[in-house]
Amino acid sequence: MMGERRLSRLGHAILQAIYVYRDLIMTLTDAIIVLLLAEKIHGTDEAIRRSAKNIAKKLPRSKRSIMFDIAESKNPGELMRHIALGLDD
Repeated sequence: MMGERRLSRLGHAILQAIYVYRDLIMTLTDAIIVLLLAEKIHGTDEAIRRSAKNIAKKLPRSKRSIMFDIAESKNPGELMRHIALGLDD
């Protein structure tokens, strides 16, 4: 029970930060972090798909197709982790 509360507080803090910076353009690294958090918080492929579709709007046009590929994937978590491993710092 306590772990659920902490995760909920963490999720709330993350959502607040995203709301504050919602008008800024995200990088692909930022987007993948959000997807990893969606997986951690919600634990479902559907959460990853929804997050990917929402985040795509905030990415530069050249990177949006990556988010749509994740959203349309049969296993979005696996594809997301594969992309995350190839990101530079």
